[in-house]
Formats: sequence, structure tokens, C-alpha cells
Amino acid sequence: GTVERKDVCEDGQFEIQVETECPLFKGLETRQTVLLTHGDSVDKVAEGLRCVAKSSRHIISAIADTERRLYGV
Repeated sequence: GTVERKDVCEDGQFEIQVETECPLFKGLETRQTVLLTHGDSVDKVAEGLRCVAKSSRHIISAIADTERRLYGV
């Protein structure tokens, strides 16, 4: 995958949409208000991983490989 500095920086409380099929978010509502503090963003998800949460600005907030039980938030 690749990471890059985007023109948009998310620093504060934002709403994200999560995939509740992912064990990391099991039992949660699909929309969550969370604290995001980052300037760099995933541009392209690495092979074997998938996006399991995105911010309202469509920036990737979480990735997962559920078979290997690997998660990144």
C-alpha cells in the first residue's frame, strides 16, 4: 500500500462509517463519532488488507485482514 500527505487534515472529532462485519467493530453501530488526529493518510490499501472504516471525508480510518487477525486504525 501507500501513504501520502493529503490536502485535508483530520484533527478532532469526526464521524466514521465502519463495517460491522469486521470483528473489530462487531456489535457497534455503523456510524461512530471518534477522535482522529492524523495528517498522513492511506492512499492505497496493501494487498491482503481491506478498508473497514472511512471518515465522512472518505479518508481511510481502519484496515483489516481478518484471516490473519491484523488491524490498523
